[in-house]
Amino acid sequence: MGLRAIGHVDTFAAVARLHKLTHGDPWKGTADCAVMADKDLPHKTLLLRCQKSPTVENFPEDLPLFDQPEFEKVSAWKNLMARARKAIFADPLLRDALDAAAPLGRVVVSVLAPKSLMTPHKDVGPFAQKHLRFHIPLVTNPQCTLYAGNMQAHIPVGLLTWLDVLELHWAANWAPTGSRSHLIFELRRRDADAE
Repeated sequence: MGLRAIGHVDTFAAVARLHKLTHGDPWKGTADCAVMADKDLPHKTLLLRCQKSPTVENFPEDLPLFDQPEFEKVSAWKNLMARARKAIFADPLLRDALDAAAPLGRVVVSVLAPKSLMTPHKDVGPFAQKHLRFHIPLVTNPQCTLYAGNMQAHIPVGLLTWLDVLELHWAANWAPTGSRSHLIFELRRRDADAE
């Protein structure tokens, strides 16, 4: 199973903050926070919680994580994370798979340009092996699709969804206008440090 819907969470304050943070356009606007992007890809990542000096090369590593100033100072992001964690740990399957005492993993906003496709890939490295990844769409449209394993779905705004990054996965925004923005975060697996 590559995708699993968990439940809806209120995203209103986070969407308003994203709008302000990106000056009204998550794709074209210059974000007032740390950003990781590749000029050759139709995708950029607004960094809210990550390792120090993140790069494409060190992103797969299981390194210590730090709140970026945007995440540290703005309650909309932390409140959304609290609501999402509550929903996740209310799910018996996920509750048993995750370490409730572990600190929050990475938190990013992934922005995908209109008429674009993220390259199909499987996440590799220690971080992917030790964490589960969740998506919360903040801005989307019916022509945005998330693919994982043999599953595909349009995930509506606010639908907290688990994505298996160890399976082949990718995202597409088939719309002619309007970017797609998902809050993506990870929680540590209960067995992450087992030998």
